[in-house]
Amino acid sequence: MADVNVEPDEHVQIIRINRPAVRNALNASVALGIAAAIDDANASSEIRVSVITGDADAFSSGTDLKALVEGETTEIEGRGLCGIGCSPPSRGGRSAPASNCCSAVT
Repeated sequence: MADVNVEPDEHVQIIRINRPAVRNALNASVALGIAAAIDDANASSEIRVSVITGDADAFSSGTDLKALVEGETTEIEGRGLCGIGCSPPSRGGRSAPASNCCSAVT
């Protein structure tokens, strides 16, 4: 089972954190999954907004402390938490804002 599921719905991309056993705590796998989904949205002419939500009973309990102690990070270099701060640098070397993105607390 993937830690992040991506569900396109017309012009909306649903990014669902799927770690219900740890209340959707963020680890490196989640961070990379969210960043990849944001990259896909940025490259798409169809996706206009991405919504990040959690599976089961929680949006996210925050950083997975066990993973943090083991040296994992949820930061994507140059892009912040889970890569949602900025998109990768363009050819001009400047980062652009990530695609339209919001969180849905369930």
